[in-house]
Amino acid sequence: MKSKTMTTLVILFGLLLALYVLRQSNWFNPSPPPADGAKPLPFTGQFGIPKMLTITWPDGRKICMDLKDGAWQIVEPISAQADQGKVAALVKTVSDLKYARSFNPAGKGGVPDNLSGLDNSAMALTLTDAGGIERTVMVGRKMPMIGSNKVETYIRPKGDNLTYIVAEDLNAQFDQNVLAFRNKKIVPLRSDDIVAVEIKGADKCELRKIAGQWQLATRDFTAEADEMAVFRYLSTIVDLQATDFLSRLPAGAKLDPPVMTMAVYASKTVMPPGATGPSTVPAAVSREIELAFSPKLDDKVYVRVGREPSVYVIQAAAFDKLAPDIAALRDKSVLRLAYDDVVKIGMELPSGKAELVRRDGRWFMAAPFAGPASEMNVEEFAARLRSLSAETWEDSQSASLWQHGLDKPRAAITIDIAGRTEPKKLLIGSTSASGEMTFVKSASSKNIASVKSADVQVLLKEPARFWSPEIFNLPQGQEIDRVSLTRPEEQGPVELVRESEGSWIVSGMKPGQFEQEPIKKILRALSELNANVVVSLGSVPPAYKSAPDIITVNFSTVAAGGAQTAASLPAKHTHTLRVAKAGAANCLAWLEGAEPVVVGEFPAGLYETLAEDFRSRDVLAIDPAGVVRIKLLGAGKVDELVKVAGDWQSAKDPNILIKNDAVGDFLKAFKAVRAERFFRPDYKPVGLESIRQMVEKDPWFMVQLTDKDGKTAQIIVGNAGVDKTVNRYAIISGIDLICLINTSQLTPMAKNIEDFKKK
Repeated sequence: MKSKTMTTLVILFGLLLALYVLRQSNWFNPSPPPADGAKPLPFTGQFGIPKMLTITWPDGRKICMDLKDGAWQIVEPISAQADQGKVAALVKTVSDLKYARSFNPAGKGGVPDNLSGLDNSAMALTLTDAGGIERTVMVGRKMPMIGSNKVETYIRPKGDNLTYIVAEDLNAQFDQNVLAFRNKKIVPLRSDDIVAVEIKGADKCELRKIAGQWQLATRDFTAEADEMAVFRYLSTIVDLQATDFLSRLPAGAKLDPPVMTMAVYASKTVMPPGATGPSTVPAAVSREIELAFSPKLDDKVYVRVGREPSVYVIQAAAFDKLAPDIAALRDKSVLRLAYDDVVKIGMELPSGKAELVRRDGRWFMAAPFAGPASEMNVEEFAARLRSLSAETWEDSQSASLWQHGLDKPRAAITIDIAGRTEPKKLLIGSTSASGEMTFVKSASSKNIASVKSADVQVLLKEPARFWSPEIFNLPQGQEIDRVSLTRPEEQGPVELVRESEGSWIVSGMKPGQFEQEPIKKILRALSELNANVVVSLGSVPPAYKSAPDIITVNFSTVAAGGAQTAASLPAKHTHTLRVAKAGAANCLAWLEGAEPVVVGEFPAGLYETLAEDFRSRDVLAIDPAGVVRIKLLGAGKVDELVKVAGDWQSAKDPNILIKNDAVGDFLKAFKAVRAERFFRPDYKPVGLESIRQMVEKDPWFMVQLTDKDGKTAQIIVGNAGVDKTVNRYAIISGIDLICLINTSQLTPMAKNIEDFKKK
């Protein structure tokens, strides 16, 4: 055997033997969990809350972090604030270290210190409590693993001879540059604690919190600030983070003079140390942070914080966000109001004056009349005031009031606030040349706002809208016992009278000729007259009084069911309601003699309810069971059926066999037909007589029924209607008016003799 081959075999054998020894020592295997779980390191003596963390390397490097006033500070090798969350987590990691197993490095199966990294190259982690007691852990290498993602590290408590294995990658967490532990937040404050910010640069401005409200001051004006915009800006400041830290400015960067400076002031109240009991007064803690920013250099900006020797590096994009947007920071609200604090609203409007007051949480009108107010409309009005937003601002010192119509404003709104001696007042001036904008200002402000005219017009509506929309509500325990309707389409009033059993009768009609449901709808409408909005208060405009289509409703109320009437109510009281059309969608209604007279706008449905016909809508005024003759007219052809000895047959040819069931179904369909509505003589657009002539001249079909007593019922259906596909005009015998019937009801009646023949 050649010597070279022998050497190779010896080396291979040595490697296999070494691998076997290592495998036997479990060096490459993760630690099996002990039966009783992981154990704490065997430190002795009491140890308090850690106040210091020190990381020491054999080459002399050292990082020391100290807990001062509840915050971790780097005290060595630099003085800077630490990353609070990161350092707190590191301290907890060291405090909570537990080992899975331990061994003697010199014993059987042990790993020597030069292999575990616990020789002179080990990193040391030291925790110190408030009493100066130290606990130090030496950190070795990661334990090699085969076929496992688990990470374990060799460690040794100072003064111990054993090696311990912990399930932590301590080197990755602690063996880092000091900058890794430094707080990258440049302004280590909470935005809620900031009370002022001063910025000097291209735009000079100040933000100050005064009595809980943010104020904005610039070279040109002082005004209230937008709370949300300020919150976002302060968040940008406190979220500012460094991407790097330098000991000196790089070449080309300048901080003398800075391109912008910022001073951030914070204040918060804390309880003094050891304070107990309710009599302890919180102490105010103030802090000021001054920042100086360099001009941009290679997409970076360099920042000096106070007198700190190091320089912070931030991205240029982050610096751009710090430039104050004056327009965004300024509160665009013309008046800042809290609705719950408003106790009185006074209005001097082109349409009149009004005054609203709040008592016991409810709104009332005090002028021009005293009475209940519409809670919804007052709240909406206040919301409109709160949301009145300026598009642009002008300083009234440089802009003449008369040029904006504010020396003699066309309207003024005064708002009294609970707890304030001086009310807030909105002055409304003239409009811009285009009319799209209106000039307004708060009486206490020097600034003139330009707002959208559409937003102002909402505030200038009639004061009547603030009156309660309840025109009439039937008092509890009362009922309506009589209604008299005077309607434009009728010669005289229609009287509705309640009978003792609760049903109603209609003047000029016999029982069976009218229906109860239209009467019930009128009663429901009269019992609760709540307008959409009040359009006139104190008088009825002449145009409403002289409307040609007014319905007058006289109705009386009495104690319900004959019960004893309350002493405050008369035994019988009569009301007069006037209702006039106001376009296709609305109508106007008012009670004559009310104090004050209130004209309300209602949906058109109120007018339609009062104008509804009471007639019975049954088309057939004859009993189908008694019908003995049927006459059919359709397509110019006349057919006639007669009933003989209980069977139906053709009047022209008795030999034609007729299906009795088919005739019976036809008569049932006839009985079920009901008119949708009736048209009166002045029906527009063509008039009643024109419709009658059209139906008679060009009928779709005609049916005439005769009973055994010779009584006849007839219906002529036209080929037209308001909508031919949906309904048709019809003439019914015994009724002078034209009616409208749904086409789906009429189709089963459009028959001829062929439909009844036996096949």
